[in-house]
Amino acid sequence: MAAVEDDAAPDTLRAMVYADAGMFSDGVLQSIIANRVVVMNRGQVYMDDTPDHVFAREEDLRKIGLGVPVMTRLVSLLNRECFDLPMGAYTVDKVFGAIRKKLGGGGDAS
Repeated sequence: MAAVEDDAAPDTLRAMVYADAGMFSDGVLQSIIANRVVVMNRGQVYMDDTPDHVFAREEDLRKIGLGVPVMTRLVSLLNRECFDLPMGAYTVDKVFGAIRKKLGGGGDAS
């Protein structure tokens, strides 16, 4: 995994690059502040998008041997059973906000 810095804002993390088979385990925290995630598969760019859009593609990530964040798995399970939550929700705050919104309590996790 390598971070790519934006020329306009050198102190800002711009992208996380995940190469071939691996896990997103330590990338979740970093992707919260990244505005772009690049996933490599067999030396080729497989995905290049926002963290929300990349993590929403759980099946595609699993096909190339990558794990997904725990919250992505939770949303997937909840959607199979009773909800229609956005698959891009990959943090506790995003999942909590999405559930509250579905239950009529607003989307703010605070």
